[in-house]
Amino acid sequence: MIQSQYTVQLSETAEKVYCDIYRQATEDSDISTHAAAEFRSLDEALDSIPLNPTDIKRQLTGRFAALYRLKTSSHCIIYRPENDNIFIVEISPLVNGDCQIAQRLLDRIVTTPDYKEARAALGIAETLCATTTHPTSSVN
Repeated sequence: MIQSQYTVQLSETAEKVYCDIYRQATEDSDISTHAAAEFRSLDEALDSIPLNPTDIKRQLTGRFAALYRLKTSSHCIIYRPENDNIFIVEISPLVNGDCQIAQRLLDRIVTTPDYKEARAALGIAETLCATTTHPTSSVN
């Protein structure tokens, strides 16, 4: 096995998701269950990050350029490499192939003028419903 100089740290929320998936996978002794396969996939993905943490194919763009995204078959991992550390920001289930953490990050900045750029940078599909804003008119 290749040794890495990186230390991987999980955020509080990422650790909670990881532990929940692990618990689901170990509740049944049958290692062929969906939960066990899901955990193995997630664990392998986390193990692979230190081998090439700054893979350009995983890097987000624009204001999120310090973040990287790795998808497994069922989850999205958002992480930030920094010096000899890799900080796992969040692990989120994929919904229709979309990263839900990316959606939550965008929900925080959706009021900014360049939210479309941010959505594109995170690889999120267009929303299913759109809102229209109308300029307010002053009444005399």
